Amino acid sequence: GATILTNLLLNMFMVPGMNVVGVILSKFMRCCCRGRVKHHSELVQYYTNPEFDLKTKYAQLLTTVCVTLMYSSGLPLLYLIGFGYMALMYWTDKITLLWYSKRPPHYDAVLAKNAAEAMLYAVALHCIFAVVMFGQPCVFPSQSLGGDLGSLIEQGAGGASSAFGDFWPRLTQESTWMFVAFFAVL
Repeated sequence: GATILTNLLLNMFMVPGMNVVGVILSKFMRCCCRGRVKHHSELVQYYTNPEFDLKTKYAQLLTTVCVTLMYSSGLPLLYLIGFGYMALMYWTDKITLLWYSKRPPHYDAVLAKNAAEAMLYAVALHCIFAVVMFGQPCVFPSQSLGGDLGSLIEQGAGGASSAFGDFWPRLTQESTWMFVAFFAVL
């Protein structure tokens, strides 16, 4: 778990930090090198803002969301790190896009729709990893379902327990049944 936490913590500060470093480097090059240029085209090159790479931003966001949702059942601190990443990226991207980038081309909604669909897979992975994590009796001790819900599961457990084998008791514990139900709804 420490490797995942460290990686996402570094990702939280390094990716927005690279935006800030790019802006500072661009300002430094404009200030220090404008007197040394020999041709107008070099000066134009220093004062031309770079492109805003939206595809890379979406890829970084999806990676962080998927990793955060997959492992957050066992590492709840990942929610805070994911929030910090998104807050820092929001502000650095906003400043970079509005003041230090070229005017972006007109994008359609295909990239945003694809990203939203990919996040649905991350929710399904979150449910699967939560069942695996909370189903471990040595990690998270839990009782089997009782009451009316437990008797209902016992009635339907005949064919299902042979199909799922040893995994069936994990699916029907008090700590995992909500994730199984949510995964079934998805």
